[in-house]
Amino acid sequence: MATKISRAKLARYATEQLVDGNDNVIQELAAYLIENRRVDELDLIVREISEQFERRGVVAVDIVSARPIEAELRAQIAKLLGAEKLEANETIDAKLLGGVKLETASRRLDATVAHRLEILRSPSRLKEV
Repeated sequence: MATKISRAKLARYATEQLVDGNDNVIQELAAYLIENRRVDELDLIVREISEQFERRGVVAVDIVSARPIEAELRAQIAKLLGAEKLEANETIDAKLLGGVKLETASRRLDATVAHRLEILRSPSRLKEV
């Protein structure tokens, strides 16, 4: 019986192969997971691969904002996340009123007006004087 390869090792291998330009590693990884009945681990492995890329300065981020992000704010987000290269998936949500919501594989930041209002309305913020 073959030894089970850890998710961390699979993610490191896939990351190295992708950095080296081997896009076939995606099919290899998928085939391995199917063959070894580990498909349910896919999300965790993808998250680990994203974290590996973050450590290398390549950050994939989901950005949700009320308006399109301008180049200056995009540069500030890249700096905040420590990204040499920022891969952004941008979504516009007018309900946010203002601010921005960021999510990477390892971090979340909600700096929207809607979130701040929610915090202010929270009963735990009310203290007796």
